[in-house]
Amino acid sequence: MNALIPLGRSRTGALCSAGSRRAWPRGTWLRAALLLTFLLLAGCAVRPPVLEEAAPEAWDAHQAAVQALEQWSLSGRIALDADGQQWHANVRWKERNGDYDIQFFGPFGRDAGRLRGDEAGVNLRTPDGEYYNAPDPDRLVRDVLGYRLPVSGLRHWVLGLPAPGSGSERSFDARGRLTLLEQSGWQVQYQRYRESVSPTLPDRLELHYGQEIRLRLLVDAWTLEPVSAAR
Repeated sequence: MNALIPLGRSRTGALCSAGSRRAWPRGTWLRAALLLTFLLLAGCAVRPPVLEEAAPEAWDAHQAAVQALEQWSLSGRIALDADGQQWHANVRWKERNGDYDIQFFGPFGRDAGRLRGDEAGVNLRTPDGEYYNAPDPDRLVRDVLGYRLPVSGLRHWVLGLPAPGSGSERSFDARGRLTLLEQSGWQVQYQRYRESVSPTLPDRLELHYGQEIRLRLLVDAWTLEPVSAAR
């Protein structure tokens, strides 16, 4: 198993300290793509957002219904633009009681990596067969890529929920669903919801981290299992 690397290298080979801006070498870019699309893992018009204070009851009801989901899966497509480079993949994401298994596939179904996590920690397998482990996703990003980037919230944002434990700015549609979320330096735009599942869940999202990172997720299918069946 490979040791976690605390520092990254630029294309010139110079070491870059955590938090510095740099171009990623080819191998590190693939790790970046897998990590940044980890949790959740894009145009149609949406209704104008309403102020947070105007839709508390509808939001509370929707949030409670989504939080009650114990087992779900999605399949879709992702596109990542970061540091002037682009990466596209198909994704299959399964979650059960907080444990998750995220698989990435390239053209013709080619294996592009796998990410698994539970309360004990998170581990990443790259297409080259390298393995990395860490207590949490943010630590994995820091150790593998060499800088800090808050990504833990992605597992909540893909469901249309703010991550617990930190403040956020939120806008809603008339049905109490998020249209815009700003949290931990990320801006999440909810462009469309899937009406064929209950509760309704996002199926077009675009996430921005400053001017450096843009992640788009298009969900082709959501699969939900009743609470009684998930236990």
